[in-house]
Amino acid sequence: MRQWTAPEIAANLTFDAYRNNIDPAMKAILNYEPTRSLADILADALPNGRAVNEQFRTWKNDPLNEYQDSEPVLNDLGYRLLGSKKVGDAITIFRMNAEEHPESANVFDSLAEAYLAANDRARAIVNYERALALDPKLESAVEALKKLREQ
Repeated sequence: MRQWTAPEIAANLTFDAYRNNIDPAMKAILNYEPTRSLADILADALPNGRAVNEQFRTWKNDPLNEYQDSEPVLNDLGYRLLGSKKVGDAITIFRMNAEEHPESANVFDSLAEAYLAANDRARAIVNYERALALDPKLESAVEALKKLREQ
């Protein structure tokens, strides 16, 4: 029972392609050109603020990315930014991830961590609570909230 893996190259079969004996998968494979990763695209756009959202929407609306899961990519980028002490940029990425994946407790937990790093205790608490509302057993959020409420 392996976990499902999204295709890295999207190729949708249409009735016209079938009728005309065209194999869209083979066509996509033969025409494949490597592209920049989502993390690289967004990291380059961060200094321009609003361009981050535009770049993400462009990436997301590209049919080649139809099956790609952006949640782990955005989360990894956010933590890399936090590690580099770029807290404002990390918040931007984590907030985008939370907007994109509103049913994921993990993204709200990550956003709360970034707010905590920015010394925004109130927003950290709100996001930890949101994470716990989605997953009451999320240990990291339980522990963080306990510490924040003791202070």
